[in-house]
Amino acid sequence: MTTKGSADSVGLALSEEKSRFLTIMVIPDTAGAEVRRLRVPRLWFKLGISALLITLLGFVGLAGYDAYLLGQVQDLDELRDDNVRLKARIAQLDEEVQTMGRVVERVQQFDTRLRKITAFSDPDRNLAIGGPVGMDPGEVRAAPLSQTGAQRMKQDLLGGKASLRELDLLAGRVELLSDRARGAESSVRELHVFLEDQHAVLAATPSLTPTRGWRTSTFGFRMDPYTGLQQMHAGLDISANIGTRVIASARGVVSWASTQNAYGNLVAIDHGHGLSSRYAHLSKISVKVGDEVERGAIIGEVGNTGRSTGPHLHYEVRLNGIPQDPERFILDSF
Repeated sequence: MTTKGSADSVGLALSEEKSRFLTIMVIPDTAGAEVRRLRVPRLWFKLGISALLITLLGFVGLAGYDAYLLGQVQDLDELRDDNVRLKARIAQLDEEVQTMGRVVERVQQFDTRLRKITAFSDPDRNLAIGGPVGMDPGEVRAAPLSQTGAQRMKQDLLGGKASLRELDLLAGRVELLSDRARGAESSVRELHVFLEDQHAVLAATPSLTPTRGWRTSTFGFRMDPYTGLQQMHAGLDISANIGTRVIASARGVVSWASTQNAYGNLVAIDHGHGLSSRYAHLSKISVKVGDEVERGAIIGEVGNTGRSTGPHLHYEVRLNGIPQDPERFILDSF
């Protein structure tokens, strides 16, 4: 006969044994099929659930890490694109700098030409003009391109010290300077064309004293030494020894080289632009008709031929055939 105390002990043992297991019932979908029961230790079930959760968390972590790596790859792609753009901007900036350098070089060449054109007279008199307005050629030559802001910016870019924004600002400045340089080149080119024309006129303008001596009679009305009457004197008389050389006062073509009435031995030069000059009373003529002579070329020697009261040179300057005062054209001194 079992006592009450013994029955309670057996029931507790059965409850503890049942709590350590879980029963999983598998019910088939087919009617009349046998229901299967799986008795699984509770510890195994807990471990399985824990493993499943850990696996899920691992998948979530991997997905997050993949997303992070994808973001890093996108950032690298953007950085790579920025680097490509920076390199393209640097190349463009280099081309702009080189273009500006070529423009400045051409401006310097024009400046050199202008100096040569304007230095047509005696260099001791310093009658040459300076360089283009607003530009000092010496300063331009003293500033090599390697010291420009563009080159410094390029070095900063390569060293990672400059931003794309800074490059954009500098590119804008370079473009502005490039436009100004082209404008300066155009202005100097126009000035060069103008001075080329002026140079042709100036080269044809009688500007030198044709011989060295003493002025004995000027342009204008005077008492004629032969008649004693007031008469227009169309030139300038320069007294000098016979044989003193006579030079052309400007570039031109000899239009007369022979004797002509009261002028005696006469050389006439056509300078173009309506200007001409005459050299009379020569003892010797050193040129012939058709010769092209430059300013300062020897054309003859002082003499006493024709209607003359003594050795001297009668010198005339005419504009469209009308006598002009030669002293208005002379730039050098006696």
